[in-house]
Amino acid sequence: MLTAYTDEIDDVEKAVADVTGMLRDGPPLLTYSLGILSCYEEFVESGVVNALSDRLPFTVAGFVTMGTAVPGAMGQLQLSLTVLTSDDVRFFAAASSSLTEELDFPLKTAYRKAAAGLAAPPCMMFTFAPLLYQYAGDEYVEVLDKISGGIPNFGALSINHNIDFTSCYTIFNGEAMRDCAVLVLASGGCSPDFIVTAVDISHMGNRSVVITGAQRNLLKEVDGIPLSRFLESMGLADGGQTTKGVLSIPFIIEYGDSRPPVARVLFSITPEGYGVCSGVMPTGARLIFAIMDKQDVLNSTQSLLEEAAARQAEQQGMLIFSCASRNLALGVDMLAEIEVIGTILGNKPYLAAYSAGEICPVRGEDGRLTNRFHNNTLVTCLI
Repeated sequence: MLTAYTDEIDDVEKAVADVTGMLRDGPPLLTYSLGILSCYEEFVESGVVNALSDRLPFTVAGFVTMGTAVPGAMGQLQLSLTVLTSDDVRFFAAASSSLTEELDFPLKTAYRKAAAGLAAPPCMMFTFAPLLYQYAGDEYVEVLDKISGGIPNFGALSINHNIDFTSCYTIFNGEAMRDCAVLVLASGGCSPDFIVTAVDISHMGNRSVVITGAQRNLLKEVDGIPLSRFLESMGLADGGQTTKGVLSIPFIIEYGDSRPPVARVLFSITPEGYGVCSGVMPTGARLIFAIMDKQDVLNSTQSLLEEAAARQAEQQGMLIFSCASRNLALGVDMLAEIEVIGTILGNKPYLAAYSAGEICPVRGEDGRLTNRFHNNTLVTCLI
């Protein structure tokens, strides 16, 4: 894993020179390479992403983010590039067509296009998907599992700094897309390892309700009360609009069966007063409003990365995606989490970035990996 970065947004040539110069000064590329890019959205709009992709001799896939880090640099207004390079593992990528109308056909077509070059089944998949309010994040995972047979899937939903989350681009070979997913299949001798840490449910608040009306990721009613009115009674909405603070409040779903609780994020309220959530909101489930503060975030980050560093061999790299809700819980100290990451990992190769939702396998009691969509979570892929 090779890494490079720039914080030059406006001078395209300097930005390209920053990144290509760092790559040139590092170890040489091997036979097959993939670039994973995360950046502040203005790197797309200024032309840096397009120009950089044109100068690189490998596929570039990625997404915009509200904060990113690699060894030696971190920031909200940064472009980070990580290159996976190998003599054994090959990478095959494709972008989907627009997902605004449906997921199945565009994702199936993109997967088949990427898989066309495979001589053997892929060992894993990277997924970079857009934040689209009409879908629960779980649906990306469900559709891709059906298409791929459930191969390990690691990825992120794009996120930016805008309160309405417009311009949450995905990136493929210099093209930025608002409504398309990018799929990368890795084939060969890769055996990735995954670690996940979620919100500490011991910090749950006392307030809980029952979901009495919902449709996939639209939360309509709790305890028989329209959601918008309920949120206003809690000070989490005003005039039909959520307050910014609601994004940092984990909504914990308890299913009432053997399934573990999951955390979800509320993004916005529709004109009808429905809550647009990041994942499926099942009717009849118990909904608990949790508390997540700065120290919760930093403690969980340190714990996970110490475990990851203990597992990680010197030659390995690490991809780390953290939910934007964790970033918002940091308050004004918005770089605190990636500062902890940099302190623990030092010069070990890594890429860290914030996302609107995380895709990462979890290991069951039987030892098998199952792909899951996460929120309020830090996910790690050791390569």
